[in-house]
Amino acid sequence: MTELVFSQNKPPRIKVTEFLFNKGLIWFIFLCFVIFFDEEFINRWGLTAVLRTTLIAIGLLLLIPSLIILWVKSDRVQNRLPPTLHIENDQVVFHGYKGSQLVKFDAIKRVTVYRKPNGAIANIVLYQRPFHMLACQNFDDMLALYTVLKERLPASVFWFDPKPGRWLVKPYQFAFFLVFIGWLFSGMLNLAFMSGLNLGLMLLLGIQATSQLLQQSQNASHRAKVALIVGATAIFGFLLFAIGDIPKVLYHPCGLVHRWQSGCLNAYPDSENLLFLPDGQVARLSSKSIVIEPMDGGRFINLFRATRLLNDRYASNLSFSADGRTAVAGNYGSGILFWDVPTQSVTTQNIPDTSRMVLSPDGKLLGPGGPRGTITVWDTTTWEPAFTLETEKHGETALGATLLVVDMDQALHFYDVRSGQETAVFSIEGIDDQAFVQRIIFSEDEQLLAVMTSQSILLILRRDGTNWQEIHRVQLDPSWRGGDGLAFSTDNTLLATVQEYYGISENRGQVLIFSVADMQLLQTLDMGRGQGQLGSVRVLNFSPDNTMLAVSRSNEGAVFELSLAK
Repeated sequence: MTELVFSQNKPPRIKVTEFLFNKGLIWFIFLCFVIFFDEEFINRWGLTAVLRTTLIAIGLLLLIPSLIILWVKSDRVQNRLPPTLHIENDQVVFHGYKGSQLVKFDAIKRVTVYRKPNGAIANIVLYQRPFHMLACQNFDDMLALYTVLKERLPASVFWFDPKPGRWLVKPYQFAFFLVFIGWLFSGMLNLAFMSGLNLGLMLLLGIQATSQLLQQSQNASHRAKVALIVGATAIFGFLLFAIGDIPKVLYHPCGLVHRWQSGCLNAYPDSENLLFLPDGQVARLSSKSIVIEPMDGGRFINLFRATRLLNDRYASNLSFSADGRTAVAGNYGSGILFWDVPTQSVTTQNIPDTSRMVLSPDGKLLGPGGPRGTITVWDTTTWEPAFTLETEKHGETALGATLLVVDMDQALHFYDVRSGQETAVFSIEGIDDQAFVQRIIFSEDEQLLAVMTSQSILLILRRDGTNWQEIHRVQLDPSWRGGDGLAFSTDNTLLATVQEYYGISENRGQVLIFSVADMQLLQTLDMGRGQGQLGSVRVLNFSPDNTMLAVSRSNEGAVFELSLAK
């Protein structure tokens, strides 16, 4: 047989301007911008740093292909001899730019033919053994090459010629749909945008893979195709349910089903410690930042409107002074972070115990908020101990403007922080010996004190000089457990508390809002159930006008509208 020679096509001369104004590239750049310009990245490194990194990444995305195009257009590339494929009597020899490769006919076990969507041959791969192959592509006459190989290769060679796969959408349309579905899932499922984007990518790739399978099974029966579609849908649905996204849609108070019924105004995934400031803005911990933003406006708008107090480490347990000018947060075992909000300056103080540290309303004192070891209240001006109490065992604590209350032996001990004197002792009566105080909070003016016990008994105490009098006692449903969330409104007219139910079949949560005057239950906010529950709520906070309530746990938060204020 005569020797046949096939030559590869020269690289096409692509103009840089054609490349830069390609629709697919423009949408791909937009997709990269959306991915990089994410709230989580901004809260971790700052708006300027993320914008600079995004522009550099897009610049490299444009520069590197442009240099490759210019190199392909150069005379050195265009004038060199193209690679050739020689088909001889019993072998195939490929002469490329960097050497030659010889393949014997009897060594070829399988040939795979890859086609373009229009049916034209794009690539012919000759397989000898695993990871040893010869790819024949970009030759001037691929159909003639296919015909010659079909005639000359032994009959024992297995030929695999799958039908060409078609993308349901073009690449630039894929980028558009990916961003759109990412935003849609982010709003519907109460997810961070990157999580919604990943979910959208999984969905689109799953649809494409199912489409490819259907295209490859054109001779299959109608029932087989229906079974394939149902099976793919079931697998994707199970995956969504396993990672908790379907329960969020069905049962989360800010999910698609219950968002308007529950009164959820805004959801803040990957955030904690939501607090209202005196001017009505919301402050929250997110990644390495304290984010302060207005309630109105969407997530994207607030990317530019928000104030960010950045830190080089992750923080926890955010607390603000009543005037919103001072903030403090734990620094994960490395002291505390103390911000002056107007100047956005931060200092680190090496205070050993940062568990639930809280600021006094005037921001001049910093004290413990939980049961742990020696009690120390710090003066935030000098960072020297203003008050120290050595105890072998104590329960919950709460710090006011001048007083510290400590739970010890089913009694509340009140101390004047500046003088160090014990001013009052209030014995909690009517509870079991095994019961304990679960949460204590002062009102902002230090005239009221709320106490939640482990038996779901809610007490309200009123200050009478140096003494404290019980004015209300409410026995909540004992089958529900009282949570850590407990808060007075700024004007002392409302009180919010958390109850959670942990059953065999499902978990549930709710926030109860009472009138302080007569402890009448005004409103119940459903926190969802099961995997979609906004559970383990740690922080509750009323807006200054009592029209909204911020609810947050360790990694998620939301703001609800209060119907009682309408």
